[in-house]
Amino acid sequence: MHHTQKIAPVRLRILAFIENIVINILFSWIILPIFTLFPVVSRNMLASFAVMLSPLLIMAIIQSYFLTTRGQSIGKIHCGIKIVRYPDGGKAGFFRAVVLREILFRIFLFFGLGFVHLVDIFMLFLDKEHRALHDRVAGTIVVCVSETE
Repeated sequence: MHHTQKIAPVRLRILAFIENIVINILFSWIILPIFTLFPVVSRNMLASFAVMLSPLLIMAIIQSYFLTTRGQSIGKIHCGIKIVRYPDGGKAGFFRAVVLREILFRIFLFFGLGFVHLVDIFMLFLDKEHRALHDRVAGTIVVCVSETE
């Protein structure tokens, strides 16, 4: 790994994860009542389903933008950590930060491969660089943001 980047502590990674969940919930609570004002929602089951998913889709787009451009989710920004390429410390980019780290693991969860998440968590705690399984798959590492960034 690039010698000037400090590896992010596990506690900050967990805090950023929890913050992202809380932000998604709060955003949903704010946006859903606005969308339910439209009459078509109450009469059409497909429209109702789309409205229920819309806050999550909006947040996924926002988070993907930040992950791609900054290597940070909103929670990671607040915690002062970011995702970089391993081992050179370069920008992770869309494919590594979003497709491999986020989407691939959601697909595993969707298809009932929850044990992958257990392995992911164990690796986070047991690996000396705190690289979880999704970090290894994506070729990334989470580091502290430097004072000069």
